Amino acid sequence: MTSSLALPIPVLLPDHTRSRRVYRQLVPVRAVPSQPSRQPPPLRQSTPPDQLQIIVAVLETLFGHRPLHQIGRLLSDHAFGVVQLQQQSGRWRGASIASVRSQEPRRDAAEVSVRLVLDGRSRACAMRLDRVGGKWQCSDIQLLG
Repeated sequence: MTSSLALPIPVLLPDHTRSRRVYRQLVPVRAVPSQPSRQPPPLRQSTPPDQLQIIVAVLETLFGHRPLHQIGRLLSDHAFGVVQLQQQSGRWRGASIASVRSQEPRRDAAEVSVRLVLDGRSRACAMRLDRVGGKWQCSDIQLLG
């Protein structure tokens, strides 16, 4: 039998059986050492080159450095509409990429977060990439800030 290393902890809870709020002391609780948790998989330090090319191309289009028609095949219809509206607004001109992180919850899907800098302030961009016909395609993009 193993001994518990933790000391009893008195716990006070409200007693709802009376009209006045009176606190009663419960039986001391013993803390039990927790089971070791399963470690999450390590984060990949670099984004794969084929994904990074799409990410940079989409952001260059938003920044006004690349025409939209050049990346039309890299975007789903929904993402194309979002990029088109954001590019026409001119809001993202002068922005730059500060960092890119990606993870693949499945073999054929990637979730990307990008930190952008615009006028000295950080902005966020999230993208969803899906593998369609063996090639990556941006299926969703959200810009915050």
